[in-house]
Amino acid sequence: MLTSRSEFDHRWMDRYPWALIDAEWRSELPADYELHILQPPNLGIDPDRCPVLLDLRTLCAADHARLMEEHWQQVVKREETLVSLFFPGELKIAPLARHLANRLALNWPGISVPKQFRYFDPGTFLQLPRTLGTAGMAWLLGPAVEVLVPWAGQWNLLTRPDSSGRPCRLGDAEQQALLRIGIVNRVLLQQTPPQSAMYWVERSARVDADVQRAVLIHGLTETADLVCFAQHADTVHPRFDAHPRVALLLREFSRRELNPLGSEVMPAELRELFDINLSVADWQSVAAELNAAELPCTSKVCYP
Repeated sequence: MLTSRSEFDHRWMDRYPWALIDAEWRSELPADYELHILQPPNLGIDPDRCPVLLDLRTLCAADHARLMEEHWQQVVKREETLVSLFFPGELKIAPLARHLANRLALNWPGISVPKQFRYFDPGTFLQLPRTLGTAGMAWLLGPAVEVLVPWAGQWNLLTRPDSSGRPCRLGDAEQQALLRIGIVNRVLLQQTPPQSAMYWVERSARVDADVQRAVLIHGLTETADLVCFAQHADTVHPRFDAHPRVALLLREFSRRELNPLGSEVMPAELRELFDINLSVADWQSVAAELNAAELPCTSKVCYP
């Protein structure tokens, strides 16, 4: 369950003092801070490139106030934050650090070498309940009953679900869903900052559905093409690909035939193909015609 608040409550830092900090922020911290490095097993990552846990209770009052003020400003301004996640204080450091480090190494089905899983990025973390499901979130959070996530101008409390003992199985569907999060993030982060965490969660689900449609219906596989498709679904029309002109281009692109001009080789990227064949006015006409026709969605993967 996710609950969000826009007002910062300083008592949270007493309740959730374990701060998970990405490696890119470590240079911002004083050298004398006691940091617990989360080094994932079997990945061979340099410890300096690993995230860390910082116990806010070990800081002097001045340092604590400075760090929290910086963090508060970042959240309010919807910037990247110094602290990615906050965990409850009753958790012991050894089992918590071991669990969080282990989750950084994700075993993909059919692949012998684990992959790095940056689950702690706040915008990614808020999409994981949809992606991993109940058993997956229980597996991810482990000993942590709650986690505080700073994102979209809010502080968002996510409670670990009750999986009723069901094991977490990351099969091909879950693997593909996790891979799509990177594409979803690229689309959403090019827009204006999200209005709220719930807005981000809902928008990410819609963009994910667009990406799935691009794969299943149009055979797109390259990241740049999937991002382009999802952006047009977001900015032109949710079902822009149902318009005959766009549908024709997508069919030709999937077959890598000669483009409609008849003489040039098909562009390597979908965005270039669109730019060659459709102007701003054309896209406006596409949207207007689709709105007027109110075309139904016949795809199995539809825009909500």
